Amino acid sequence: MPRVIVIIFVVWAAVSISFAWLTGRAMAEDGAEYVGLEICQYYHPDEYDDFVTYSKMVKSFENILLMKKNLPEEEFQTCFECHTTGYGEPGGFISIDRNP
Repeated sequence: MPRVIVIIFVVWAAVSISFAWLTGRAMAEDGAEYVGLEICQYYHPDEYDDFVTYSKMVKSFENILLMKKNLPEEEFQTCFECHTTGYGEPGGFISIDRNP
């Protein structure tokens, strides 16, 4: 019986790591993750419309891209926590190359 549990755990870990590696997204232990603006728009169309119409946060990431040329890379990386969604969290922003 313990051997079966170990095998199940190893398979589960391999699938989880593969998912994160293939998609560039990680899952939290409870399965929660950031799903992206398109999903928000689908389930909350009125709120989405208000967000893109009135929120300055819509342009937040574009603003740091404008400043990138004037910042050292290490300092530019510190902008991600406030100017992206879910940086450092499961399913959140990883890098400009992985999920612009």
